Amino acid sequence: MYFIVVGHTFPIGYKSIYAFSVPLFFILSGFVWKERKFDRKYFRDSVIQIGVPMVIYALAYTLFKIWHGRLWSAITVKAVSYWLLEIACGFQGETGGFQELNLPGLNVCWFLYSLLILRLAFSILLPLQRKWLIPITIAISVYWGYNEIEFCNAWADAVLMYPFFYLGRWLGNYRERIEKFNVRSWFSILFLISSIIVLWFLPDFNDWPKVYMNSYGLNYFLFLIGIFSGTYIIFVVARLLPDKFIVPLMLIASGNILTLGTHLFWIHLFHKLPINGSMIQYVYAVIIMVIAYPGAKLANNHFPI
Repeated sequence: MYFIVVGHTFPIGYKSIYAFSVPLFFILSGFVWKERKFDRKYFRDSVIQIGVPMVIYALAYTLFKIWHGRLWSAITVKAVSYWLLEIACGFQGETGGFQELNLPGLNVCWFLYSLLILRLAFSILLPLQRKWLIPITIAISVYWGYNEIEFCNAWADAVLMYPFFYLGRWLGNYRERIEKFNVRSWFSILFLISSIIVLWFLPDFNDWPKVYMNSYGLNYFLFLIGIFSGTYIIFVVARLLPDKFIVPLMLIASGNILTLGTHLFWIHLFHKLPINGSMIQYVYAVIIMVIAYPGAKLANNHFPI
């Protein structure tokens, strides 16, 4: 979650952050997802846990944009109807509805909608069907990339992120082996250094993946390299942290609405401060995470993701 927040401040190195941050979120989401069969209760619970906070934030951020742009007089029944349609269909507000007002639909909460889609899909699909969808979703994503077809829609983003949610679910079967992996070995250290170098120079060859627009950059293979490099770096860092930091970080990383949903408000506020350089954005992101922690702890009891 920290890298998603800091990525939205666009500091130095932000393209390297975008190379892995969002796919890593879906890998971790699949890793912690508990196997459930689809039924009415699971559907209701998922909508309450993910859908309700998502809509609340989308409404709050839209009202903020209206207030900030002094656009109250432009609100009409038609505009509100299109905005609701955008939310229902998973659009981020780039097309239709408030387009002429340059206001969001789901905005940054698109990934919550995509997560809801993937969790429900995995509860419906059989194991073999899940496997068959991996090459299908990859082929669709590569086709979109080759033809430069970009949507600002959570359904398309879910297609791009499907293999990584599946990867996380698969890795969850090897949790004990992963926990026993020696991150202090020479192999691990050399691989860590190599991953950092690769991740830093990768944007020169693959630009930066705009996952929110179902874009993986210029090359899908390089996209995978960036994801695996960034994921390994975070894995090693997490393993090296003292145990007392693990519980707070797991809470912040849960993706609840008060962690991600409010960060754009704080970013907007921090950008008005006199101290506003590229590197300071990393510090501001840390402050935002600290500010969000109490609310995240409260919300996690009611809207755990």
